[in-house]
This record gives sequence, C-alpha cells and structure tokens, in this order.
Amino acid sequence: MKPNRSGFSLVLSLTIMAAMVMMVIVLASFLQVESRLAQSNAGFLRARFNALASARIAIAQLQVMAG
Repeated sequence: MKPNRSGFSLVLSLTIMAAMVMMVIVLASFLQVESRLAQSNAGFLRARFNALASARIAIAQLQVMAG
C-alpha cells in the first residue's frame, strides 16, 4: 500500500503560502518606511536650499545698501 501523503503536501503548501504572505507584508512595510524617509529628506533639503537662497538674497541686499 502507498502511504497517504496528501496531508503533508497540504501543510507544506500552506506553510509556503504563509511565508510568501509574510514576505509581501514585510516588503510593503519596508517600502512605506522608505517612502516616508524620502519625503522627510526631501523636505529637509528644500528647507536648507530655501535658507541658503534667503541668505544670499539678504547678503545681496546688504551689499546694495552699503554701496
């Protein structure tokens, strides 16, 4: 007689599917964190460039006023 292994293949299939679902969840959360980090970094760079531009405008105005 051939041993019944259909239960084993079912458990193995469910385990593999659960592992794939976990990988998708981890990847989605990683992408969400990376997206937030990129947005934060973009805001920081925008603020820095605005501050530099304002400083240059202020220096130019001081030079105009000083003659």
